[in-house]
Amino acid sequence: MNPDQPQPPESQPPQPPGYGTQQPPPGYMPPPPGYSAPQPPPPGYMPPPAYMPPPPGSMPPSGYAGYMPPGYGPPPPGYMPPPAFMPPPVYIPPVVYHVPPNGGTPPQFVPPAQGSVAQAWVALATRPSRQNFVAWAQIATRDWVLQSIALGFAFYFVYALLLSFGLYSVTNTIITGLPSSGSVSFTQAIAAFGNTYVITLIIGPLVYLAQAFAIPFGQAIFMPATFGTLGQRYQRALRPWALAQPAYGILVLLVGLVGFGLGYLLLVPNLQNLSTASSSQLGTLEGNATIMFLVIFLLLGLGTAYSITMQVQSGAVGASMNRWAVFGINLLTGLVLGIAENIILQPIALLVFRSAFTYPTTSLLHIAISGLLH
Repeated sequence: MNPDQPQPPESQPPQPPGYGTQQPPPGYMPPPPGYSAPQPPPPGYMPPPAYMPPPPGSMPPSGYAGYMPPGYGPPPPGYMPPPAFMPPPVYIPPVVYHVPPNGGTPPQFVPPAQGSVAQAWVALATRPSRQNFVAWAQIATRDWVLQSIALGFAFYFVYALLLSFGLYSVTNTIITGLPSSGSVSFTQAIAAFGNTYVITLIIGPLVYLAQAFAIPFGQAIFMPATFGTLGQRYQRALRPWALAQPAYGILVLLVGLVGFGLGYLLLVPNLQNLSTASSSQLGTLEGNATIMFLVIFLLLGLGTAYSITMQVQSGAVGASMNRWAVFGINLLTGLVLGIAENIILQPIALLVFRSAFTYPTTSLLHIAISGLLH
């Protein structure tokens, strides 16, 4: 041992080789002064609760009967537990109207129109093309649908009212022109025929409403399922169909006005003295009746062609089908609706008709119309 070399203190233990040359690992931070390693908890130690107890005063007094902590006991009145499984939202496909493909031609898409519901009525009445129905059906709202059907119903009701007054006038003129010694059975038969205005005035508009809502429903039944549920398909078919109803109602009203006017001009004057009319007067009456019925037949033919065009064009757009297919669906729906209407309405019509044989001039509607006319 070299005596000139410094010696470690006596109290310091010997160090391992390389003690003074060891380096701390990267990122090492020395512990702060006074640091001591964590000690294990003493025996019997309980950790604090995860939640603190309620503050004093929030708990009811001891012995309070019926107290249940929140979340325990029966649920409050009207409580509905959340469903265990939330059903997925119902997919509503977007309503996209287009001109259906015809043969090898692709579907034709038309930009939406701009305007009010009154402009839609005029545009579709003057030009009932599929392109026009596509343009206006895209912006049709629920209010437009209700307003269109209500206007068509109003036109049809006025037509039924005119037809009822016409039937009443004809039958009343015949009855008042008969001699007092005439056949009672003939008078009752004429009165029974005149009581058909009850059916026309009351039941006619109801039949129109049934038809207005049943035809689109028949189209919705035969539409592809890709257009949504039955209700969604019905709403799709109803829009263009409803926009066509005002034009159809105006057509029916115009035919009724022409028939009403011709009846008053050609028939009613010649029916006042029917029992004492000469053969020449009867011939004039027959000629006038022939002219009136020919004119009405011609108008009905043109009106029927126009109404079928409106129905087929609007149905082809609403159901996205071929026009011939829509024509067949409309015929089938009308047939089923007609059978149902006859089953329901025929007993009513029979009762009204037979009531005139017992009370030919004392029915309530007969008295009401008499008061309005006189």
